[in-house]
Amino acid sequence: MKILITGINGMVASHLADLLLERGHEVHGTIRWQEDRSNTKALDWNKVHFHNLNLNDLSNCIRIVEEVRPDAISHLAAESFVGDSFDHPIESVNVNGIGTMNLLEAIRIVRENS
Repeated sequence: MKILITGINGMVASHLADLLLERGHEVHGTIRWQEDRSNTKALDWNKVHFHNLNLNDLSNCIRIVEEVRPDAISHLAAESFVGDSFDHPIESVNVNGIGTMNLLEAIRIVRENS
């Protein structure tokens, strides 16, 4: 299966990617260009296909879903640090709420146009 993992640079997502690679799946992962990538250092970079994704940008979400055409998506991208959510509440709501809606809308749009 071809699986897209959003937020692959997160701890849980990077472990999921390891497991999926061990089971022979094709793994695509999304990252934000400015994020810490230390959790992905253990991943086999020759086996994981990385894509820059801004969940706040619907056209970017559509492009990634069209490009990858995954069989399954594990949506693990989020603003998960409590301190950051207090420091940047609007960005947190946008990424966690609107970003998830954008990803779902991208899936719907790509599916309808297939």
